[in-house]
Amino acid sequence: MPIIKNKEGKWQTVAEFLDLTLLKDLIFDNIVFGMALAFFADLTFFTLEPLFLDKNSLSKTEIANIIAVGGATDMLARLLLGVSGQFFRMNSRYMFYSGALFSALFRLVLVNYTTYTPLLILTGILGALRSLVHIAQPIVMAEHVPIERYPPAYGLYMLLAGGISLSVGPMIGFIRDYTGSYRVAFIMLAICNFCCVVPWTIEGVIRFLKRRKTLQATNR
Repeated sequence: MPIIKNKEGKWQTVAEFLDLTLLKDLIFDNIVFGMALAFFADLTFFTLEPLFLDKNSLSKTEIANIIAVGGATDMLARLLLGVSGQFFRMNSRYMFYSGALFSALFRLVLVNYTTYTPLLILTGILGALRSLVHIAQPIVMAEHVPIERYPPAYGLYMLLAGGISLSVGPMIGFIRDYTGSYRVAFIMLAICNFCCVVPWTIEGVIRFLKRRKTLQATNR
């Protein structure tokens, strides 16, 4: 491999290697930040849910059934999405947006229940919604950036996701330990989802208004 020599300095070499010029694209920044928060919230929720269920005095069998139903609906939804994708095209960003939005809403509903049947049903729904986030995640990036810039773009996303896990994760854990409430932790995870949903909604409204303005100017 040739040695990289750059007269502008080492930071310029790093910027070119990681393609940091991608960060100048505000839409890319919005996508990366929202995806990283929503994906972190999803992983953390399903990690903490067994502990939350155990606090509700459910038996080990009931907890195992709830977790199993969540995993089963996740796999079934992924299978159905894969099959349906053969017949009609689905916008991956709308898919991710829907998964992040409804996951946050159902998590806020779940924390209000402590009995077996509601928790079983809600976990099944959340498992199905989880498939929307996981399947759409790599495609959202590929639809926005050129294919030759996809590796550094996805690398920046993974870097941000790791940073959020190392910073926001311990903070949520500290608050849960301090308050002794998993409900507070789940509400914070829902807020992480809304930090994806709200900026994406604002972006969509702005782009819609710009398209309508351009269309009106063209018709004139």
